[in-house]
Amino acid sequence: MKTHPLFIFVTLTLALAIDTGCKSNPPVNPPCRMVPVSLLPTDQRETVWFPDQIAPYTIGRYVDPRDPNMLHEAHTLYRREQTSRPNFTPPAALVLPPAGSPSASTTTIMLRDALTAELNEQRATSRVLVNQVQSLDQLLRTLNARTQEFRDAVRESTLVRAQLQAVSNRLEVIEGRLQVEKQQPASPGTSVSSKPPITLP
Repeated sequence: MKTHPLFIFVTLTLALAIDTGCKSNPPVNPPCRMVPVSLLPTDQRETVWFPDQIAPYTIGRYVDPRDPNMLHEAHTLYRREQTSRPNFTPPAALVLPPAGSPSASTTTIMLRDALTAELNEQRATSRVLVNQVQSLDQLLRTLNARTQEFRDAVRESTLVRAQLQAVSNRLEVIEGRLQVEKQQPASPGTSVSSKPPITLP
């Protein structure tokens, strides 16, 4: 006689449930309860936890944006600028050793050397900046001088062009008179030398 597969599945499931239920639960440790011994003094709270930072704002009269018939009186508005947060700054005793210890003088020397190096670096940077400013000033003066020379050259070129134009106009006048004189027949009683001289404008 064959056993039905469903019967085997139900039997194994019941056996597993019984086995799981019979196991003893491991002991659970009770939760740790923190009981405050005393409160931290007010002057020492910021050394551990920064409080909320609140800033007051004075608001003048204004019209309600939802109803133009309503006027709000001036009042003070308090806004929390920054929420409370822990202070991760270590105590001063952990930053620098106490005065009088052998390492205090070493720390002072190290700080002095670092400050001296920083000052020397700033002086070198200042010298470089001064040299660059002087170079730029010299370049600016050279550029201004060349600009003035260019302006003078343009002015002289304009004068030369004006003079050339005047000479060209005079030549055109002379050529016109000569052509007129050539076209006029000479009278028998006049000589060539009796012609009036040509005057330039």
